[in-house]
Amino acid sequence: MGFFSSSRKSASQEGGKTIIAEGCRIQGEFTELKGELHNDGMIEGVINTAFDISIGSNGVIKGLIKAREVVLSGLIEGHVACEKIEILPGGKLVGDLVCRDFVIEQGGKFIGQRHELTEGGRVLSMTEALDSSEHKRLLEFAGLKETDSEEDGLVFENLDRMEK
Repeated sequence: MGFFSSSRKSASQEGGKTIIAEGCRIQGEFTELKGELHNDGMIEGVINTAFDISIGSNGVIKGLIKAREVVLSGLIEGHVACEKIEILPGGKLVGDLVCRDFVIEQGGKFIGQRHELTEGGRVLSMTEALDSSEHKRLLEFAGLKETDSEEDGLVFENLDRMEK
């Protein structure tokens, strides 16, 4: 294996990259993407993919997102469930986040709650009780369920582990 080798497939091996250009406005559901998604336009709705999503500096997504990795230079308003998110300078996430790895660079903004997803698919930390229907909807969307544990109180188990 070479120094720069990766076990990840390229976008062309996965099925291509979908690009939403600046000025485009789309409402609806993205559920059967065969590769990465890059957004420079406006998307309102649900994105549920096993691949990566990137949002350019002019890109906006309002709704629910479930993806492998998210790279954010634009704006997300809504809920995100992913393995890793990177908020770059100028990027802004307003909403709830369920993820394992969270990177926010100087100039990036996050306004909301983060729930940490571990290797085993459990949510480790909750900043408040999940009594509201909005939080329960986020957990359901992320493929998590609430279970009881004598040691930790409430535990959230991953029902549908994300593919790597």
